Amino acid sequence: MFETFFNLFYDKNYAVEAQKELFANKERRNQFKTLSDNLLRALIPDITVTNLEYDVEFLIVEHGKLLSLNDKKKELGDTAKSCTMLHDMIRRIHNNLTFCDSQSVQEFENFRVIAVVTSALEIKVFTLNLAGKELYIFQQIAGCILPSRVQMYNSQLLRDNIITLIKIRVSTINISEPC
Repeated sequence: MFETFFNLFYDKNYAVEAQKELFANKERRNQFKTLSDNLLRALIPDITVTNLEYDVEFLIVEHGKLLSLNDKKKELGDTAKSCTMLHDMIRRIHNNLTFCDSQSVQEFENFRVIAVVTSALEIKVFTLNLAGKELYIFQQIAGCILPSRVQMYNSQLLRDNIITLIKIRVSTINISEPC
């Protein structure tokens, strides 16, 4: 899976890293700590994509179990963890921006952060955006089921997977550049 996202974001403006502490989460957890206090560790997504030009983490990936088709507990836990990390990411971006005019505020309202959660043969893509003061919308924007070795070749499943990956790439082109 890492290679897929590395190839999608193979560009000098992006960094694709595996098992890296999420800086936005670490910043929130330790914001009231002093240097003499023990600092808390951040949540660690499986893959993080960062826009290097703006130093913005905007996409995370959480892998589920590959063997168990009926284990929804891990998928639910990964989805909740992803929601927490997305919230920290968008708050960090919001807190570090200065809004010069109404246009920059409007551009930020269109900004979204993305999480991809995989579980067995399923891929789900979630976004989180700021809808109002302290009001966030977390929603699933895409999902697909990958073909298994047991299933016969199905062109519709393959097409759905490709379209989902293209949606991720197109949406990040439009949202990974804050004002």
